[in-house]
Amino acid sequence: MKFLNLLTDELRRARIFYGLLMISVLLVQAFNIGNMIIRNRQTVREGHPVALYLTDFFDSSGLYPMVIGGAAFALILYAVFIWLREWYFQGNYMYRLLILPGNRAPIAFAKVATILLLMSGLLLLQLGIFYVTHWILQMVFQDNYLGLGVLLQIAQQFTISYILFPLHPLTALFNYGFGICFLLVLMNNCILIFSYKGHGLLKTIGLTLVYDVIMLALLIGFFLSIRNPLTTTEVTTMVIVFLVGYLIIHSGWMYWFMNYYISI
Repeated sequence: MKFLNLLTDELRRARIFYGLLMISVLLVQAFNIGNMIIRNRQTVREGHPVALYLTDFFDSSGLYPMVIGGAAFALILYAVFIWLREWYFQGNYMYRLLILPGNRAPIAFAKVATILLLMSGLLLLQLGIFYVTHWILQMVFQDNYLGLGVLLQIAQQFTISYILFPLHPLTALFNYGFGICFLLVLMNNCILIFSYKGHGLLKTIGLTLVYDVIMLALLIGFFLSIRNPLTTTEVTTMVIVFLVGYLIIHSGWMYWFMNYYISI
């Protein structure tokens, strides 16, 4: 119940940022797609042969990678900001949270869950844009549009979008698993750095470096261990075991930081 209350509060406080982000992503892509449809429609009317696919309006366009990169960067900045505001922009809000009885870890896990939910919403929005664009292209260009299905085109022709929407289970596990690990590392670093007033600058820098070096060493060790020829089953098993262990380690650090280290 405590976690759900904290999560609801985080989502409530994120609504303005998230609304602006979603509207920006939608409007910029709508402008880009509309502009490309007009240009290609003019080419068809002039009698020039045109073979169009969905990827021509997304991965192969210059603006789409910038939109995706910008949205991802905005979420990373917001993940830092939701910690920063607790120390500098919300008065004694964090203090009141920390003096609540019981486990403090749900405060941090609610923030992690918030970012994951915001990211999931953006992915669903992007998938919806794919399907709507696919439908429009079928109507406007008919025989000149050669795309079969959205998921089939993502699997066979997309590059950037395939990272976001991997159809192979192992790829999905790898991409999303390491994405969650990155988020946990980022937030653990925020807890360490923003607690410097209570622990001193040298201790903060030292512990932050120790934490980051250990996590980086584990990651490098994992990638070095799969350099030898391995079967798909062996690679899948190694990835699952490593990600589960890595997530447990990061979550354990977060639990310890929130209950025994965090300082305001």
